[in-house]
Amino acid sequence: MPNSKIIGDNKIIAPSLLHSVSLPRTGQIIENNIWLAPMAGTSDLPFRSICRRFGAGLTVTELVSARGIRYSGTEGGNARYLAIDPKAGPVWIQLFGYEAKDFTAACEIILAHPLYSQCDGIDINMGCPVKKVVRTGAGSALLENPKVAVEIVKAVKKALHGTKKSVSVKFRKGFASGECKAPLFAVQLAAAGADLLTLHGRTASQMYSGNADWESIGLTVEALQNNGFKIPLIANGDIDSTSSVKTVLSKTGADGVMIGRAAQGNPWIFKTIRQELLGQGSLTPPTPREKITVIMEHLDGLIQLCGEAVAVREMRARLHDYIKGSHRAASFREQSVKVSRRSEVVALLTEWNQAQDLPLI
Repeated sequence: MPNSKIIGDNKIIAPSLLHSVSLPRTGQIIENNIWLAPMAGTSDLPFRSICRRFGAGLTVTELVSARGIRYSGTEGGNARYLAIDPKAGPVWIQLFGYEAKDFTAACEIILAHPLYSQCDGIDINMGCPVKKVVRTGAGSALLENPKVAVEIVKAVKKALHGTKKSVSVKFRKGFASGECKAPLFAVQLAAAGADLLTLHGRTASQMYSGNADWESIGLTVEALQNNGFKIPLIANGDIDSTSSVKTVLSKTGADGVMIGRAAQGNPWIFKTIRQELLGQGSLTPPTPREKITVIMEHLDGLIQLCGEAVAVREMRARLHDYIKGSHRAASFREQSVKVSRRSEVVALLTEWNQAQDLPLI
């Protein structure tokens, strides 16, 4: 593509379902189409960096309040959620809110910052189903208010004009149970200027229960094409294996996938899927020692980001994500909720590692 901006290591990927993603409106090319989804409490900077190393084509920050940035700037609590490492590959900053002027101000502040301005795009959260977000009119509530959703996309697009940064929107198939608003909503977002869309195949009322409706993703791809919009659509929801990637991409025509909960405690999933899609066989599962190395990298990164006390407290739940399914995982989960210092995490992981060599009885 002429005048394209190549994002990532630009390795030649072949064949078929694993490929780069082109954003024709900005000229960006993302090196591969297997991405890490933004997740509150999970997709912090250290974890994003780890996932990138294992092959995630793109990562997105945890959601950050556009209004919070507008009135409090990029310091304090906002700083850790905005934290990015441009050297760790393509990354988008995800904003949430319900007023276009908040997004305009937030984007201007981000663009004026020496670090945050190096992000590759802004992702607008229109899919969060959590009540405290929805009751403000933000997140998935915007599915019920397409006029405001369109105003927000236009505001972000205008704020980023001339930067070559992308505007993406992550949303759900509908708000209420059983409805499918995604096809029309996607067309409206594309018409407003969105460069890329990500669709989670559940309604907001489902939260994370039941199965993702991949058919709704296919219908949305078709709606975009029928209305002349040649922008990528990324599938999200129940993407947890190479098999699921093959199925959703083949059946829907989506341009790529975002992996969410299946990546929690399992950054190796990106390497596994890439390797299997390339026909290079299955990846050997990580050993306990390999897991510990990654866990400590994650923890130490969090300590650097927000201090030992906060980092260890937040790492408690994530420890279980890393060791679930292993010998005596339940017992170690009970112990993990008590740790408060890095040294205690090290001691717990040392004990867990030793337990993996014991016979399963």
